Amino acid sequence: MRTRLEARPGSGAGVTSLQRSRLGLVLPATMNPRELAARARQAESLGYDSIWIAWERGESADALSTIAYIAGLTGRIALGSRLDVPAGCAHWHLLERLEAVSALTGGRLVIGMEHPLDLGDGSFAAHAPAQVAGVVRDPATRGDHVGATILAACEITYQPVEGARPAFTGTFEQVASDINRYQRLGAYEVTADLRGSASITSPGDYAWHIERLREAVEPGFAVQRSFAADDAFDTIT
Repeated sequence: MRTRLEARPGSGAGVTSLQRSRLGLVLPATMNPRELAARARQAESLGYDSIWIAWERGESADALSTIAYIAGLTGRIALGSRLDVPAGCAHWHLLERLEAVSALTGGRLVIGMEHPLDLGDGSFAAHAPAQVAGVVRDPATRGDHVGATILAACEITYQPVEGARPAFTGTFEQVASDINRYQRLGAYEVTADLRGSASITSPGDYAWHIERLREAVEPGFAVQRSFAADDAFDTIT
């Protein structure tokens, strides 16, 4: 039977009521820490709800250490990472580390685990000293998105995709329509993972992607851009 999982605090504190659909962003743990922190601050200032630090096996970067670093340079945004932990295994050494990082984040740490997940089986999720979220990596294969965090692999194109298109593929506006659709279906959060998009060719590309996606998700939202004092247009009368 499929388990409906809402994001919740750990340590048996119960299920957190859904308030509104959240918007998150996935960033690679291997990005330069200063650049990563700058993008996290940018996302926070633009109203994103969370930053997910993506760590893959074999990478030298450590998502939890990176999250602890970013926490000291941000103040509101949730900081998450997905873990692959077998059900029924407490992993006490990992729990102790999560507790330390959760304290450093001021309670903003989120641990993502594969959805569905039984919260009452005495597993890792029941003991985690942080918020736990059920994660769906391929929403097209799931029928129940209520309370789940969708990690959406996005492919940004410069021209609209005509005809039938895969979800989360196309222009910023087309991807935003998919994000809005899954929010209406009851997803607790949709997090845009742009790491595999051909439109991302360098770490610096994330900056304008973060702005454009935010504007597309909420039509009418305009990013306030400042111009340098010596901008050539300042001399036009």
